[in-house]
Amino acid sequence: MISSYGLGLADVDYFVLDEGDRMLDMGFQDDISEIQSHISNQDCRSMVFSATVPKFIQKLAAEAMTNPVMIDLVGDGENQLPDQLRSMAVVAKSFESKLDHIKSFVQANSNKKIMIFTQTKQEARRFEHLSFARFLPIHGDLSQQQREYALNKFKQPGSRHILVGTDVAARGLDVDDIEVVIQVSCNAFDSFVHRSGRTARKGKEGLNILFLEPQELKFAYELQDKLNINIDISNSLGATAASKESQPDNGGERH
Repeated sequence: MISSYGLGLADVDYFVLDEGDRMLDMGFQDDISEIQSHISNQDCRSMVFSATVPKFIQKLAAEAMTNPVMIDLVGDGENQLPDQLRSMAVVAKSFESKLDHIKSFVQANSNKKIMIFTQTKQEARRFEHLSFARFLPIHGDLSQQQREYALNKFKQPGSRHILVGTDVAARGLDVDDIEVVIQVSCNAFDSFVHRSGRTARKGKEGLNILFLEPQELKFAYELQDKLNINIDISNSLGATAASKESQPDNGGERH
C-alpha cells in the first residue's frame, strides 16, 4: 500500500501491531520497520501485542517508542498455561499410529469440541480423506473465504465438526468452547503454548494431547520443566483420556 499506492502514514495517531512474535516468525521484520519509518507524528502511540517477547520485539520497543511500558499478563516460564488445563503426551511410532489413536479418542468423545493441529499442510490434508469424523481444514493454501467458511462451520452451536489446522490457525482464533486440543506433532515451545491456549479458556476445563515419537520424548520433559506443568505420558489414547460422561450413546462414528 505504501510503495504501490502512496499510502501516507505521517499523521497516524495509533500504531498497533498484533501477534508481534508471529510477524517475526513469518519474516515481516523489515516490513514492520519500514512501516514505522513512515510514521512521523511524534505523538503517535504505539502498541505491540505478543504472546512472547523475542529480541526483535524488545528492539522495536527501544527504538520506536519513548519510555515503553511492558504489561506482562503471562509471566516468564511458569504459569503460562491455565491450571484447569490437563496435558498428556502419547508416544506413537508413526503418523498412521497417531491416526489410529485419534480415531479411538474421537469415537469415545463424540460430544466434545475438538481441534487438531498438524505440523504441515500435507498432514492437514490427510484428515480430509478420513471418514470417522467430519474434518474442516484450515491452512495457508486455502483462501481467506475458505478458512472463514471452515471456522464459521466449526463455531456453530452443536457442531460436531473437527477443525484441523497448521499454526496459521493457532493465533487469534476466537472460539471459547474448544474442549480438546490434539497436537499431531510439535517441536517448538512457543507453538505448544499457543496451540494449548485454544482450550481451557475463561475458566473452563480443557484437555491438551501431544503426540510424540519415541525419540522426541525429551521434549515432553523440557515442557514440564519450562512451563512448570505436569504432562501425563502414555503409550495409548482413547477411552483412557475420556470422561465417563463423554461416551457416545450410539458408540458409532462422529457425524
